[in-house]
Amino acid sequence: NGNSVRDKWNYWVFGLSLSSYLNGEEARKSISVNGNLSADRVTPHWKIGADLFANYNERKYKTDEETILSITRSQSFRGLVVKSISDHWSAGLYGSAYSSIYSNTKLSLSGAPAVEYNVFHYDEATRREFRFLYRTGHTNVRYNEETIYEKLREKLYNESLSVTFEVREPWGSERFSVEGSHYFHDIKK
Repeated sequence: NGNSVRDKWNYWVFGLSLSSYLNGEEARKSISVNGNLSADRVTPHWKIGADLFANYNERKYKTDEETILSITRSQSFRGLVVKSISDHWSAGLYGSAYSSIYSNTKLSLSGAPAVEYNVFHYDEATRREFRFLYRTGHTNVRYNEETIYEKLREKLYNESLSVTFEVREPWGSERFSVEGSHYFHDIKK
């Protein structure tokens, strides 16, 4: 009809989130800082998504004898690239990196092929999605300290299924997601 709109961002959507929490009393103080940076590009043929997250927590407790300081940090990166292979199906690759003092993880690297099914027609993916993402792959983990299983390194094979509902409108976006996963060597983990 001649009223086409030019997208100067070429379907890219960027997000930035920062939050902090400060709490203090004479005997205890706590600080928490979180940051998240995301970049997503969804077209009828490709979906590219990347998230970078960082967290810092510091807690101080004063007693009559001493001051106790507890610091935890974590960082993570997740990326997904999938190509549409039909109106509802897509396939591609998932990768992640993770580090956390709290989880005793010096570095965890994961890679996996991924298959995705979107309930909505794929040409609506820029506006709304109700998708199921299955992936199975390999995780290489290095620990800060020896685990209770006497390991400093570990190679793990796992699978994961996530369900995500997402809507993008001019007023903003909403997203709900749930994920379940397990390791093949022990289905309870």
